[in-house]
Amino acid sequence: MHYLPHAKQADGGHAARDTKVDRILVGEDYTYWGGLGPIVPQHIMSLFPNPRGQKCPADGALLQELHQLIDITNPKGLVGDPADWDNPRYFKS
Repeated sequence: MHYLPHAKQADGGHAARDTKVDRILVGEDYTYWGGLGPIVPQHIMSLFPNPRGQKCPADGALLQELHQLIDITNPKGLVGDPADWDNPRYFKS
């Protein structure tokens, strides 16, 4: 999620939550789709269990289909802005 220094955030907001540890992720080969990501077909969604942190065995064929959909071997860097960039739920004036 994005952060605007002048915006008020409820309960400390995501910036407080996301920066409470002393680690960072650095990478060169990635794709950040933001709000411009490809539409994932419903039958592939079983690869994304809910809630967070839950583990499930991955179906190799579905995983291969997902890799082709997102072109995993060709990282694109920053593709689009966050999907909720203007969502008032996160930022109140």
